[in-house]
Amino acid sequence: MTIPQLLRSTLLLMLSSEAVAAPPLRVHAWTKTFDPDVNPMVWVADDKPPQDAAFRTIPLLRERAVGDRVLLYRGSLRPVLFLTPGDRVDFARTDPAALFKHGWPTADQEAWFRQYLTLVRDAGITLEAVFLDQETGVTTWHIPEPDRAEWFKRLQANRDAIAKFPEVVRQASPELFADARLPGGEALYEVYNVVASHLLRDGLRRAYVTPLADLHPNATFTNYGDLRPSFPVFDLNGWALHDVAATDVSSPQLYLAPEGNRYAALKKDPRWNRFIDTLNVARSARNKGTVVPWIASPSYSGDVLGYVAPSFLWDEQQRHLRETGVEKILYWNPGPPYRSVLKVRDDDRHAAQVWTELRRTRVTPAPAEGWTAIPMDADVVQTGDVVTTYAGFLKTLRK
Repeated sequence: MTIPQLLRSTLLLMLSSEAVAAPPLRVHAWTKTFDPDVNPMVWVADDKPPQDAAFRTIPLLRERAVGDRVLLYRGSLRPVLFLTPGDRVDFARTDPAALFKHGWPTADQEAWFRQYLTLVRDAGITLEAVFLDQETGVTTWHIPEPDRAEWFKRLQANRDAIAKFPEVVRQASPELFADARLPGGEALYEVYNVVASHLLRDGLRRAYVTPLADLHPNATFTNYGDLRPSFPVFDLNGWALHDVAATDVSSPQLYLAPEGNRYAALKKDPRWNRFIDTLNVARSARNKGTVVPWIASPSYSGDVLGYVAPSFLWDEQQRHLRETGVEKILYWNPGPPYRSVLKVRDDDRHAAQVWTELRRTRVTPAPAEGWTAIPMDADVVQTGDVVTTYAGFLKTLRK
């Protein structure tokens, strides 16, 4: 064998022995940024006829490269919880018993969405994904506290409606439903909220998932907050997060602002423990399949201002998520009142730098299962080759 042949054989052997690189990171943004590698989602709403929506959005979708034809669906299921101007349940228009007995009404949304998707398909466009941002529902957290007892009385009064619930709910008192702080209240809320979340999930499947599967069968669908946990994970106030995803893809909200009371009794900085919590949510979902998380802009400090997550934690979060197997990110980068114009510019520039670095870094495909929870108050967080320490975080606070 000649030397050139030997060199060529050696090179081929080296290339074939390398681990296959993970797919490149893709970021789909709420609004347009100056970064050409960040894809602004095409907004579509159902407040006008589907022909009007198609006329506006089809040219925008055609501008996108294949793989970036992504919709941010700004519609929602038909309202079922009506409030008065004083933020009380309007029981003249809201019937909890009928809702749980018959399911969420979805016929209008399904017809609209199916017609819109048909127009897009007939225009020669294949959608990559549809991401929905529906945060309404009928969990206890959506019902004003003074009206929870009456809500539950009306639910219990209908035999067919209350039969949708396990025994612990059927036998509970309205007074217990009104106050989770009473003995047994937390367990009641947990069980009721799972059933209420499944009610919404089933409605989303009828209205959106089925039409999308029929007309754009390879497209992904998720709703904001969709999650398929494999081990226990919790929200900002310590309530367990359950499997309420509309499809087999998780789309959890992983914002870093530690607004709730979950971290009050822990030893380390709440921002550090919130960082751990977001990674645990991603890990828990990763064991069950694909994770497409919602990530806030680097300076977002929560709806209740106070804490600002240092960019150090935001940067590290992106690196850990990448090592966890996250290949697509939904970037929430709104303008005022959440961020000043200056912050919009600075945030998007900083995010672009971090994501550009990640795109240039060769990442071995992450395992699809076997992920375990990081202990709260941990001193060290490691995901693959990425290691972040609490001591390193504290150093950033002293700068």
